[in-house]
Amino acid sequence: MKVADQPAINPREGISQTETILEAYPNLKVIACIGGGGAVGANNAVKAANKLTDDFGIFAADATAEEVEAIKNNEAIRMSVLFSGSPRANGHIIYGWVRKLLNNEPVDRKVMREMIPVTINNLQAAE
Repeated sequence: MKVADQPAINPREGISQTETILEAYPNLKVIACIGGGGAVGANNAVKAANKLTDDFGIFAADATAEEVEAIKNNEAIRMSVLFSGSPRANGHIIYGWVRKLLNNEPVDRKVMREMIPVTINNLQAAE
């Protein structure tokens, strides 16, 4: 059951929003985040509120170094999705699309990338 929906793009916002949610829903056990920044903030808020238990989990996307470290340390972040391709490689692809668009060339409208769930069992996938 969904109990709250709050935006948090960076750790500072993640802390603030999570503190508010935990006050309103003290029995909350799961937080789903769109990105790593909000997840890192949520993780910090959960630890500060002494809510970190084995049955509490934060699930996110990006698999940033901070998220992976939290997973490794058995903190509240339990899984984060890693998208295939390095930032540099993806930047080159996007730059190529922009050049095509500027030259009125066709560009694929659908972009498919492999998604890899990173957990305590496969931390090396995020290296």
